[in-house]
Amino acid sequence: MGDSPPSNGALSSEIRDRLNRAVSSLTYTTSATPTRQTASNASSEVAVAVHRPDSRDDFHRRLGTFRASRWFAKPEIVGPVQCARRGWINVDLDIIQCELCGKKASMPV
Repeated sequence: MGDSPPSNGALSSEIRDRLNRAVSSLTYTTSATPTRQTASNASSEVAVAVHRPDSRDDFHRRLGTFRASRWFAKPEIVGPVQCARRGWINVDLDIIQCELCGKKASMPV
């Protein structure tokens, strides 16, 4: 009788805390602006990733990449608004990508 499983409220709070920590770790920083090399025909270009955390246009563009058909049944903490706020775009079913560094994260539910 001493070891009972946690109640649903405690479990959801624990899961919420874990998700919050995970999403917070996905936030990109502006300490250094990386460059990405791209090749076009014979010449090469350098595309510089820009982070503008205060840009409403950038936020709405990122938010617009989230579609119900590709990003659904997610907890609010990893919802479209929270991810877009932190610089993530939805690139495929249950996959988000950081606009700054290009890393991807898979979040199947």
